[in-house]
Amino acid sequence: MKIIFVFLLITNTIFAAIMQSNPDNQSGAITEGLLHPEKITLLPTRVNCLEWGDFQGAEILQADAVVSELMPDHTYTMEQSGSVAMHWIYIPPFENKQTTDREINKLRNLGIVSFLVQDEGVWKNGISLAMLRDKSEARVRLEELKNKGVVTARIDERMVKLQKIVIREPSDRIKAQLQEQMKQFGDTRLTQKKCAHR
Repeated sequence: MKIIFVFLLITNTIFAAIMQSNPDNQSGAITEGLLHPEKITLLPTRVNCLEWGDFQGAEILQADAVVSELMPDHTYTMEQSGSVAMHWIYIPPFENKQTTDREINKLRNLGIVSFLVQDEGVWKNGISLAMLRDKSEARVRLEELKNKGVVTARIDERMVKLQKIVIREPSDRIKAQLQEQMKQFGDTRLTQKKCAHR
């Protein structure tokens, strides 16, 4: 086995030396003939992009559905755009689902229909009433809830991750359609930027 290995090693070494010493190397001529520098076009490193954000929580899923319907053949990405302090108005978790259901009925009877019940984790059976950026607005909303009789509601500050949708090289039609659609998404904005080509 060693003899075969040594033989192959010597053969390859001799072949490599012959190829390097031959100035009329045929493989080099073939390679040069295949290159056409005039046909090479470089892709731009930065392109026009439209960023739509900033979304928090489930808003990004709703926006994703809107964008995929508006432009089914155009690719886009969802990216994290930072985080922000939000003021969460909530009712702490109850011991069981029956107590939570009674509180939900009470809220509905008071005309409060916008809330979310937590299904799992340490907040299971807790009721989320609102998530607001402005602290003074959160205090006003909490005061309104307490005046209606929701005395167990509280405010807690949370850091929430924000996301954005990035559309590379959008058409004017896409821009106009997104401007119309973003009216459904309160604090979001469209921003024209340069971003990396993908």
